[in-house]
Amino acid sequence: MESGKPDEELEPVEVDVERILPPEDIEAVAEVQIKSIESIERMKARFGLYLCLTVIILIGVESAMMLIYLFVDMNSLKSLLTGDSIQLYSEARRAAVDGMLKIGNLFLGSVLLPILTLLLGYLFGSRSEQAETEEGD
Repeated sequence: MESGKPDEELEPVEVDVERILPPEDIEAVAEVQIKSIESIERMKARFGLYLCLTVIILIGVESAMMLIYLFVDMNSLKSLLTGDSIQLYSEARRAAVDGMLKIGNLFLGSVLLPILTLLLGYLFGSRSEQAETEEGD
């Protein structure tokens, strides 16, 4: 910028560059693109499968913990079982079972099972979509 002169606008210059690729190179590029897309789809399916297995393991661990806690709780209630206090024992047992059912409903029914359903729907949906595209080709 000299002495307040406006900048000259540069005009675009057309460059005529044509590159003709042999058909073998075009096929190779298309094959590489198809293989990379297939590998990404496989990776997503494998990751979804690992997530499903993780949720199933969490469901199993929580169920086992709930059953162990329930058996320990029921075993500790045996001290209440005397001739006079059968009513007290049955109420305590009912309270322990109700508490365990509430906890199970909270974690299993409200959190883990919907997540598992979502993941399984994704896995089976992507596989059926993949099968439909393979049939169409």
